[in-house]
Amino acid sequence: MLKLMLIIFLFFTTISANEKKAFINIFSNVENTKVFLDGKEIGDTPIKQYEVVPNKKIQLEAIVDKKYYANNLKTTIRVSPHNILTYKLKFEKSNSQIFFVGDDAELYLNGKFIKKLNDSNRLIDVNSEQNITIKLQDGYADVSLDRNITANTLNTIKYKLKTIPKDIRLYTSTINNLMWEDTKNAANTNINWEKANIYCQNLQFAHHKDFRLPTIEELIELYENKDEIYNGFGGKFYWSSTTYDDEYKVWSYSIVKNFDDGTKKTSIKEFENGRVRCVRDIKKGERTDNEQK
Repeated sequence: MLKLMLIIFLFFTTISANEKKAFINIFSNVENTKVFLDGKEIGDTPIKQYEVVPNKKIQLEAIVDKKYYANNLKTTIRVSPHNILTYKLKFEKSNSQIFFVGDDAELYLNGKFIKKLNDSNRLIDVNSEQNITIKLQDGYADVSLDRNITANTLNTIKYKLKTIPKDIRLYTSTINNLMWEDTKNAANTNINWEKANIYCQNLQFAHHKDFRLPTIEELIELYENKDEIYNGFGGKFYWSSTTYDDEYKVWSYSIVKNFDDGTKKTSIKEFENGRVRCVRDIKKGERTDNEQK
């Protein structure tokens, strides 16, 4: 009898202890939102499985950068015993304005066309945003800018369009932050790795002299965007700068990419012939144009 009473006592003790536990998950649409519960900072979002006292009113405060968002958030929450409450915070961007000073041009914000700017139409309303990408374009002349647009301010942006040199428009394609050679030589020339490497080192377009063989990762990215290349690809594989020697130091290999079937393999640098497609890194602020043909 005593043993049975002890078991019953332990059972109810366990239930009583569990009733004192509750948890909360907090997520936010703004990265690293600071969260306070009853005035105590508990960290940045996302916050998972944070233990709170059940059935108690808790003051939740979430703080974001007010340079970009309309306001912080304060609310009261209550979590039932044995529960895990998931709370999602949503903040709206603050309003702002941009006044553009420069040539007539088409305006793009973060890659989306907004409108044509002219002398009577240069002020636009926008949401405040950090690192907004601004592109202004008129034919083969354009300029790209990165700006922080802060809340409730008039942001004045001055710009001047720059024209792309003709040979860059005709003989290269720009994909992400890389400028690729786009010529019939690149599509049809069969050479070994050493000659391909020298070819890229000597390649010049519009005063650019920093072309190189691409890495295998860059060739894979090019394959995924191969429709951007005007002159197409040959049936052979393309050399990469990603190389290694075999165990006995007899042969040296390059990891190559076949643009017919998308396969990746290794080829001997000295004896096999492949295509060459040179590339260069686009420097910050440099003039480029994705519509080059």
